[in-house]
Amino acid sequence: MSRTSLTPADLARFSFSAKAIDVSALRHELADPRCGGYAAFEGWVRNHNEGQEVTHLEYEAFAELAVREGERIIA
Repeated sequence: MSRTSLTPADLARFSFSAKAIDVSALRHELADPRCGGYAAFEGWVRNHNEGQEVTHLEYEAFAELAVREGERIIA
């Protein structure tokens, strides 16, 4: 498998995205036989809650703090 020249510093990044994450593309990008493994969590939300239709979710975060803590966790 041919890989681009990603370094550990390239991979150890925590970020937010306003777009949906393409898990398949991300898995392909991260696949590297020199690395020990890959783990991911993906979840779905039911289409109803307390008798109301659920059409989407909205998330809020203090991005600066979240990125700093995310970077600390994966360091």
